[in-house]
Amino acid sequence: MLSRKLERERLRQLELLRIMDTPQDPILDELCHAAALFCETPTAVVSLLDGKRQWFKARYGTHMVETPQSISFCQYTLSNPDSVLEIPNALEDERVKDSPLVTGETAIRFYAGAPLVTDNNYVMGTLCVISTKPHRLTENQKEGLQLLAKKVMRHIDAQNLLADQQQKLEALRKQIPKDSDKLPAAFIEFHMDAKRNIHFDHISHGISKLMPGFDREFLLGNFRQVMGYIHPEDYPKLIKAVFQAYNNQEPWELEYRVLLLSGVTSWQKVFVKPQKSDNGVVHMYGEIYEISESKRYERLLEEITFDISHVLRRPVTTLIGLMNLIEASEDVNPEQLRFFAKNTRAVAEELDTFTRQLATLYTSKLDENLPEHIKNNLSTLNIKDIRRFKS
Repeated sequence: MLSRKLERERLRQLELLRIMDTPQDPILDELCHAAALFCETPTAVVSLLDGKRQWFKARYGTHMVETPQSISFCQYTLSNPDSVLEIPNALEDERVKDSPLVTGETAIRFYAGAPLVTDNNYVMGTLCVISTKPHRLTENQKEGLQLLAKKVMRHIDAQNLLADQQQKLEALRKQIPKDSDKLPAAFIEFHMDAKRNIHFDHISHGISKLMPGFDREFLLGNFRQVMGYIHPEDYPKLIKAVFQAYNNQEPWELEYRVLLLSGVTSWQKVFVKPQKSDNGVVHMYGEIYEISESKRYERLLEEITFDISHVLRRPVTTLIGLMNLIEASEDVNPEQLRFFAKNTRAVAEELDTFTRQLATLYTSKLDENLPEHIKNNLSTLNIKDIRRFKS
């Protein structure tokens, strides 16, 4: 038997596996079946010992779930991780002949258990085969039982690792909404199934900043109703982008307008990355940003470009024409010089008036539409350009 110190460490290792009292595992049940067939016994179980009981994680040929550890056969494997414990006839073995498992209804006569050993050489339990008749395993059967026990242990370790990763992913999933709420954006997850039905899976709380007045729970459960708030001119483009992503699984982005409850139209931009599952469902992970401010900035720059291109073209064209006349004149008398000077001055004054009006107009528009840092930069740039042009 193990010392108290080693038993405490063994139980700690068992606790780390997080396997006790978990649901039955079909794969382990199949390995029990394989062990029973290979060893020619009617029963096989994966037995785990927690200090008080032996609990059967998997079984074949029995409906028993657990027994006290004190009457178990498997307890005698804990100090011997390297070999199979075989009891050919339980009635003749001093360790177990008085066990209720031998004298009671179960009437066990034969037992062989291959230890389930951790990487640091602690025995968690056994893969054991059992019969109500005396029996002996061949050396090949013993070796095969040990190989199956190692496979059982690898599966248990893999399942524990998977559970650990799932736990970390779930913790990360819960943390992402908390972190994303601090950002000027909304994070969404939705999916399209094989029938082209679309459902939201997640929307971060940041959506309340982008769509004031909308209830987040309402948005989660009503994809079609939400699409009803997309601007009619942009709705076809958005739906087309979603369907294309389903078909080609390529990332996409789109600018579109949303009709808010306040009556205001908001410009938004979405970046989406699709990912296809084995069942044909395509999950789409995206980020939505408010871009109304940027859109107003773009429109203002377009107006400035248009006005500079058209309003200032006429005086500049006239000025160039006067310069061409002067250059083409071989003999310019004082009266012609005064004519050129007068008209040049008139054009320059007209140009000066236009540039002042443009500066006043766009400074006013900047005050109405843009944040302070953009306003200052653009206003300064505009005035500098005007001064350089005038000089």
